[in-house]
Amino acid sequence: MTNGQAEVRYPIRVLQLTDCHLFKDDSGRLLGVDTFASLRDVIDFAMEMKGPPDVVLLTGDLSQDESPESYERLVDLVGRIPAPKYYLPGNHDKPALMAEVFAGRQGAIQSERTLVRGRWQLLLLNSTVADQVGGHLDSDELARLDQHLADNLDLFAMVCMHHHPLSVNSQWIDTIGLDNSAELFEILDRHANVRALLWGHIHQQYDGDRKGLILMASPSTCVQFKPNVAVFGVDAQAPGFRWIELDDDGAVRSEVHRLAKMPAGLDLASIGY
Repeated sequence: MTNGQAEVRYPIRVLQLTDCHLFKDDSGRLLGVDTFASLRDVIDFAMEMKGPPDVVLLTGDLSQDESPESYERLVDLVGRIPAPKYYLPGNHDKPALMAEVFAGRQGAIQSERTLVRGRWQLLLLNSTVADQVGGHLDSDELARLDQHLADNLDLFAMVCMHHHPLSVNSQWIDTIGLDNSAELFEILDRHANVRALLWGHIHQQYDGDRKGLILMASPSTCVQFKPNVAVFGVDAQAPGFRWIELDDDGAVRSEVHRLAKMPAGLDLASIGY
């Protein structure tokens, strides 16, 4: 457990970067987009607009080609942000490989899954399943969540993962979300200290509410998926980031910000990737 209470000032500022899909070198493209350049531009934009956050959350699909070099390049890029960084794997990642690469870079991207900052706990859940696109929270992960929430009733909580736990009204992507959301929500419903649930995976912004629980998903730092469609489609919206502020009274404020224009080379006619 990482405890930064001695240095806490409110609001606690959290920068979420998700679905970066990096390649091992500059020749890699996702649907025509240079994902390295796009992430670099998003980071520079975030730092210019908001300044350094207190915490950076990297919520999965950080690599596209599952190469050690892609994770090395990620470390170099996020090193531009003067804040502690934490990650979750996504379905495009290789968890053992990314852990090995990050560990070799002296904590540049940290592996802790429970972060305590002042009156807040950030609980990071691994929803990935080997060789599957969809997500699942196994019994150990759910038990860990339940136990941490029960043991820290005096702390507000934001729960984070990669896969989406509910329908986002896009039939194709709703088939590859979290497959045991009912078990997750059963736990969350028992703990009034949980204030927000955050995820990636869907390459689009989502803001909702469930029984007072704030629900948030964020655009990719590269390519966006067209919302509210039955089949895969590429959206013309630009890459972006989510900025979250956590207050000492449990209030949560959040904004999504995007680059001024979509990346060069984006293939809007693609029917898959």
